[in-house]
Amino acid sequence: MISRGTIRYASVHAHLGRTGSRRDDLESLAYTLIFLIRGRLPWQGFQGDNKSFLVCKKKMATSADVLSCFCPPPFKHFLEMVTNMKFDEEPNYAKLISLFDSLIEVPASRPIRIDGALKVGQKRGRMVVNLEEEEQPKKKVRLGSPATQWISVYNARRPMKQRYHYNVADSRLHQHIEKGNEDGLYISCVASSANFWALIMDAGTGFGSQVYELSQIFLHKVRHGLCPR
Repeated sequence: MISRGTIRYASVHAHLGRTGSRRDDLESLAYTLIFLIRGRLPWQGFQGDNKSFLVCKKKMATSADVLSCFCPPPFKHFLEMVTNMKFDEEPNYAKLISLFDSLIEVPASRPIRIDGALKVGQKRGRMVVNLEEEEQPKKKVRLGSPATQWISVYNARRPMKQRYHYNVADSRLHQHIEKGNEDGLYISCVASSANFWALIMDAGTGFGSQVYELSQIFLHKVRHGLCPR
């Protein structure tokens, strides 16, 4: 399986190698918040070459009730909302933030004098300072913070085209692969357990053709590979 980022907080879709979206970012945020409250997540502690597979399997088997059982109710509601979002759905950030309003205490009211800060702000933090009062002529220097501006630069690229299948029996594997090849997709990742396959086909592999072979002998491991040649 392919996992991008930290395995502990990665979304289930990231484990499966699917294209990420804002939904996956929010799912990772939910895991992070719950970890900060509980101090531990149920899928911590797995080791070995198939760690990513075991973590993904545990995440898929852990319900929102179990994961947030020691957290205030808003954490469960937040997790349920983000995991039920569609791939291209625009998150309702205002509603997600409002879930936690009940957990934030009203701050104590204290009078704060801000006259000086307002004057500095009106002058944009600049002031005139006289140097060496006795020196003729007087020198003046203007102090202040230099102006800065952020510029974002990125390389535009075409969106990824992927197709994924899971719980595929051996007899149907060839059908999915041939259909993907007809559409310009080639195998980029596979995993297998209990004679069922998870298959990811990608248009960005750079392959022009691909040969695969399904072995009838399974290794003594949970995860098995199907390698393009």
